[in-house]
Amino acid sequence: MSKLIKIKESEVFRVITKIINEEAVGEIKVTATNDLGTHPEFKGLKTLLAQLKSNVQTALRGKLPYRIKSNGDDGTVRPIKQGNALGLEVTLVPCEPSKRDWFFDGAAAIYTYINTTSFSLVEGKVRMAAMDKAKNSFIGSQPQELYPNHIGLGKFTGLNTVEPDKKYQLILKFLVGSRPGGFYDVDDEESVATSGEKIEPTAASTPAEKTQATVASTPAEKTQATAAAATVTSSDKKSEATNESGKPVSAGWEGDNIDDAHNVKPFVANIQKELEDFWKRGKNPIVEDIEMTVSKNANGSYTTKTKANIKESKDGMAWVGFESRGSAGEGYKERADDQYNGGRYDDKGRPVLKDGKQVNKGQSANKKDGTPNPCYGKSLAKCMQDHVGAGEVKLVATIEDVSIPFKQYFVTFTKPQNFPPK
Repeated sequence: MSKLIKIKESEVFRVITKIINEEAVGEIKVTATNDLGTHPEFKGLKTLLAQLKSNVQTALRGKLPYRIKSNGDDGTVRPIKQGNALGLEVTLVPCEPSKRDWFFDGAAAIYTYINTTSFSLVEGKVRMAAMDKAKNSFIGSQPQELYPNHIGLGKFTGLNTVEPDKKYQLILKFLVGSRPGGFYDVDDEESVATSGEKIEPTAASTPAEKTQATVASTPAEKTQATAAAATVTSSDKKSEATNESGKPVSAGWEGDNIDDAHNVKPFVANIQKELEDFWKRGKNPIVEDIEMTVSKNANGSYTTKTKANIKESKDGMAWVGFESRGSAGEGYKERADDQYNGGRYDDKGRPVLKDGKQVNKGQSANKKDGTPNPCYGKSLAKCMQDHVGAGEVKLVATIEDVSIPFKQYFVTFTKPQNFPPK
């Protein structure tokens, strides 16, 4: 005689959660993407490594033990070229608790290759810079070196606006450290790195995590490496939709100046990826509840934190595009408005003229590489429609802080050709 056993719906979810948290263990990919910036500072490289460190450490400090995959053939990261931005991907693999990695840090240098001697000299300086950072931030743990990466940047344009034909190389050196005895983060139970779960980025906040490693490759060329933040997903299963998991998409970074502070490219990239992933799961997405805060630190640097929620669109449209324009510092209000509107206009919508020409056409006439800027004189909406396939464009947030000061516009838009509504 068969017996029917009834299980409450809440119990079913508990069992499923237990399976995910304790049994569904697979590799995890941690990725950060950012423009490298330009010679000689290459400030984007600093932001890129900052985006990588925090999320790698967040993943490593989850409930399940992981270590970083590193070997002599592939090094520690997999480089990915996305337009003119560089992506770095770190693979985490399950391991025994006694072998788990806890700390992750590194240093980098962009340089022009001259000869074997100069190459060895730069590599040695990068290694020492990474070690110096580890001594300051690896609390209670002896750092261990991972395999380095040597990445050719010949396909990246605009790295040097003065000498556009000059080619550069990138050296990356990473270190890891084990978990110190008796050490716990207060969010250990929440940041579970399991198949299909997304781990949110966190900005570096302690003095040790703000420590910078500067490596000179030639007297005129220097680059810096700092702390971290990025997007973590499992290689076995896509992350759950942000609104379903209850965790907002976020990004945080440190900026040496106010311009770096309001450079929201990391945040835009994270939101864009989540919008597209949401759409691929069969639902129309929209970004809502956008927040952005900028604070000035005692040393003159800035800390920026951003977050937003991805939800299902209620109007039947797939809002898969996301972009931002803004300005900071003196005259920030007018310049931010100019960026958004494509030029200076009065309160009645009439162009403000000077010597017969409209004041401030929004974006610059030329890109950093000297080529004409196709969005010059165009509003943000018009730029998206003409050059990225946007359909409808709508403003979703305007954030302003007079104490910093800065003003930032955020828009979302449809892309009917590539992402038709579900």
